[in-house]
Amino acid sequence: MVSADAGRTVVGAWGVLELDGDPTPGDPDAVRAMAVRLRTQAELAESGTARLRAIAGSGGDLAMAGDYASLFTEALVELPDGLARLARAYRGCGDALFGFANGLTEAKIRAGVALRQGLDADDRYRVALGEVRALLPPDREWLLWPRAELSEGSIGAATAMWDAQACVSPATCSGTWSRHDPRTLR
Repeated sequence: MVSADAGRTVVGAWGVLELDGDPTPGDPDAVRAMAVRLRTQAELAESGTARLRAIAGSGGDLAMAGDYASLFTEALVELPDGLARLARAYRGCGDALFGFANGLTEAKIRAGVALRQGLDADDRYRVALGEVRALLPPDREWLLWPRAELSEGSIGAATAMWDAQACVSPATCSGTWSRHDPRTLR
């Protein structure tokens, strides 16, 4: 039921852990791709900042003359600072997304491990329950307690006043310890 990628599973498998779905939704690769795009934009903005500073600081052939020259020069001097802030914002977002993608990958791996453990425990529990039901007469199966079928109390209720309790109890040993508690698998 679990694919090679620990984070990707068959839909509905999470029910064994009493979850409606994957507790770690999201695609780490898509988040990383977005982080790369943001870092690329940061590099573009940094390059633009350097070029604007070079233009703003140069005189000579690019020196302006006329009534508008001083206003334009002031605006040109302020432009690189705004673009530099934009570059820092893009880089910061890209770095944050890379960190998030790494954390999401780790969480998906842990969730996949928990799911595999839960599925394994559920399989062992079902096998043990099948063994117990095979040993009980059909008119006694209904006496097993729902969601606690392999507990001592449930087995005791199903085998009360019946000499076969010694036959049924050993079958529960393989399943009692495999009955999972979703809180311990997280």
